[in-house]
Amino acid sequence: MEQNITTNTQTPTPQIEPAQKMETAEPKKNSSFLVILLSILLIISVLIAGFFAYQTQNLVKEITKLQVIPTPITSTEPIPTTDPTTDWKVHIFSKIGLSIALPEKWYTHKEVLGSPDGGYGSWISYPVDNPSSQSVEVEGLIATLYLFSYENPEKSLDQDATYRLNQPGAEPGTEKFESELGGEKSIILKGPNLIFVLLDHNGIRYYFQLGTEDPNLFQVFDQILSTIKFIESEPTTSPQP
Repeated sequence: MEQNITTNTQTPTPQIEPAQKMETAEPKKNSSFLVILLSILLIISVLIAGFFAYQTQNLVKEITKLQVIPTPITSTEPIPTTDPTTDWKVHIFSKIGLSIALPEKWYTHKEVLGSPDGGYGSWISYPVDNPSSQSVEVEGLIATLYLFSYENPEKSLDQDATYRLNQPGAEPGTEKFESELGGEKSIILKGPNLIFVLLDHNGIRYYFQLGTEDPNLFQVFDQILSTIKFIESEPTTSPQP
């Protein structure tokens, strides 16, 4: 006898509503926690900022109290001069057409005719070698300074300097550059042991030459040149016998 067995194939739907309710409640709890945490951090930040602002304000007040405006000190005493040429003796070279100041122990020799062009020159020795001599005995001297001038030079200043620079007897390592002396343009030829200065003034060519093995005297030479003053020179004609 066959039995009719009725099978119910419909699967009952699970009840998940409580779980869904729990899942929706969890985000609300997390959001509340974050709000509380951020509020606490904000309060702490405000407190820290207020503390530093208070300390900064106090520090500014203390610095303001300590600031003292210095009172300028005025002195009526004259500033001592540093010009080393102040006490130097002034020498006048009427034939050459200039005056120059020299330090102690620099001796000026007699102005003599220096070339067939009618120019005059004079030696200055350091230290004094023989005051009674009209020529310089260079042996034993630390330096010799030569002054020379003549009228109506044929070469220009630059041509003259270049000519002397290219002479076979020119000191190796000599350099050429321009400067100013006595308000006039000058050209300087400077070597290890020799300085040669050329300049023109009122149609007269002037030469200043220092020879020395003591490089410290180059600065003294610059100081000597700074004292030069041009004067009206005597006619540069050959001396009468």
